[in-house]
Amino acid sequence: MASIYKPSYTKTDPVTGRKVKRRTRHYIVEYREPGGIVRRVKGYPDKEATKQLARRLENRTAWQQEGMVDPEHLRRPLTIHLEDFRRHLEAKNNCPRHVAESVARVKAILDGCAFRYIGDMAPGRVEGWLADLRQDGRGIATSNGYLRAVKSFTAWLVRDHRTGQDVLKHLSRLNPDTDRRHERRSVATKEYHSLLETTRESTAAFRGLSGLDRFMLYTLAGYTGLRCGELASVTPASFGLDAEQPTVTVEAAYSKRRRKDTLPLHPDLAALFQEWIASKPKDIPLWPGTWKEKAAKMLRMDLAAARSAWIQEAKPDGRADREASSFLAYRDDAGRVFDFHACRGQFISELARRGVHPKTAQLLARHSSINLTMNTYTHLAMVDLANAVETLPAPPAAGPNTSADTMRATGTDGKLVGQLVGADRIRLHSTASARTGTRAEVESDGERKCLKNKPLDTRSHPEASTCIRVGEGTRTPDPQSHSLML
Repeated sequence: MASIYKPSYTKTDPVTGRKVKRRTRHYIVEYREPGGIVRRVKGYPDKEATKQLARRLENRTAWQQEGMVDPEHLRRPLTIHLEDFRRHLEAKNNCPRHVAESVARVKAILDGCAFRYIGDMAPGRVEGWLADLRQDGRGIATSNGYLRAVKSFTAWLVRDHRTGQDVLKHLSRLNPDTDRRHERRSVATKEYHSLLETTRESTAAFRGLSGLDRFMLYTLAGYTGLRCGELASVTPASFGLDAEQPTVTVEAAYSKRRRKDTLPLHPDLAALFQEWIASKPKDIPLWPGTWKEKAAKMLRMDLAAARSAWIQEAKPDGRADREASSFLAYRDDAGRVFDFHACRGQFISELARRGVHPKTAQLLARHSSINLTMNTYTHLAMVDLANAVETLPAPPAAGPNTSADTMRATGTDGKLVGQLVGADRIRLHSTASARTGTRAEVESDGERKCLKNKPLDTRSHPEASTCIRVGEGTRTPDPQSHSLML
């Protein structure tokens, strides 16, 4: 059982020279670790806060006694644990970029919050550090990335029995949609084809890739949805072009989900690649070099060239003035961008435009969730929505029974029953009158008359309270009335 107390000490009064006994400002927590080792930890000036600290230390001791936590882990600096976490990520065959980014983000939080040991980690300080990060101008998506990295680190500490509790488990990410800094978009089919055609004729090179090389790269990206790193790993041996169904295969080592993925190819795309790769070595990547590190810059260069060519071509007929603000622009009027990864969204959006079933699109995109496919990677413009509406059957033409003249002739041109007066009085037929052969009639002479047959009074005949349809409206008689009268 841990105990808390304030140590006393003796101090000499400089005025009187007498020794005065005093107590320290902070409480001390004294507890016993497994093996009988007595530990003393400095507490807080507040007694209740120190009691909470004592309970945490007791719980940690209990975990150690049950063999859940190695006491040596609690004495090691977090820098040693972080290095072990790096080796853990590498052993799982994560890509080097992901490993380096995750470790760097965890280290930034540990240093920013001044965490030295596992027992120092506190969720409130992590939340404060992330809030300061957003206050300095970083977006919510970036803040969520830091939180995801440090939570994966603390979860690993628990799984590896280095601590008995994940103190950051309850922290949740913020909604990135409220502060999205980099929203991608898709472009119209004619725009993407214009980009491909202009790039094919380009004489400029980018990090060793010619215009034709980039044309083939953008084409494969837009017709398969392959990611940048996956495209960089594709070799001529990755294609199965002689089969009845042409395919391209991405090895598990380069796939984001670490599985071997085989995707079907469009027949015309297969014929295009069969001719292009005929003279290339089988085991060398089709797009070697360091272009993938600057893929967004490469695409912006080709977007600008295609946009300039289109404006020059469209000037004579005035289309440039009407559409140049968004045609093949890297960033449109709504702030959405078209970068290299947007080619993946272009592929999925094109499937949606062609009416492909969402489940099929999800499988082709290799997403674990249909929500990711439909809400994140599917970008449809107003013209796509308008085209979808135009596929609906045409409404029936206005017939003679619905004409204004006919409604006026019958006296039912949109008026409610209570509005029909004088010559507008109508005849009312109830279900009960049809069964009994009696009729409730209101004459057109402007006089109010009661029903002739008493049994049709709503107090004695419940079926008399029927709905009366007038024109396009429906009126239900008041059940409190004693008779169907106007």
